Amino acid sequence: MAVFQEKMENDLWTTFVAFPNKNIVLVATKRDYITEVLNRIQGCRNGQRALPSNLPEWKYVDTDARFWGVRHFDKSQANYDPSSPFGGRSSANFADEGAVGLTFNYDPSRRRSATITYPSGAKDVASNNPLSMGSEPSAKDLRFKSRELESGVVEGSYNLVYSDAVGYFLFVLEGMLGHAIYI
Repeated sequence: MAVFQEKMENDLWTTFVAFPNKNIVLVATKRDYITEVLNRIQGCRNGQRALPSNLPEWKYVDTDARFWGVRHFDKSQANYDPSSPFGGRSSANFADEGAVGLTFNYDPSRRRSATITYPSGAKDVASNNPLSMGSEPSAKDLRFKSRELESGVVEGSYNLVYSDAVGYFLFVLEGMLGHAIYI
C-alpha cells in the first residue's frame, strides 16, 4: 500500500492507495477503511456487507461490464449527505422521498453507450426524469434517452462518443454516485 500526504489549506490529507489485483485500484483517506476492504477481498469478512446481495439495485447491475457501480440511498444518513434524495431539494441532489438507489453500467467493448438505472417508490419517477443531465451544451451530445423498465424503475442511456460529452457525463455521474464536486 502506498501512502501520500498533502497539505491543503490548513489540513493535512493522507491518501492510501492499494492495487489488490491487476483490475482494481483502491483509494481511501482512512487506513482502517482500506484495510477492511483489502481483508474482505482476501476473504476475511467481518460484519455485514455494505451493499447486501438482497438490495433491489443488484437486479440492474451488469457485473460482467468493464465499468459498473451501485449506490443505495440510506435514509439514516440523509442529514450527512448533500447528495441524498431525501429531505427535499439541495444543491447536489434530485429530491425523491421514494428513492431506492441507482446503478451504472458501461462496457465499451459491447457498445458506446452507458446506462444508469434508477429504482424508486415514487409513482411519477419516469415523468420527473431524474436521469436527465440538464441543458448544458455537452449534454446534448450524450443523446440521452430514457425508458421505464417497470413501474418505478427508469433507465437512462447516454451516448459516450464525443469527448466533451464524456467529461460532462462523468462529472454528473460522480454527483449521482454521491461524490458531487462543488465549483
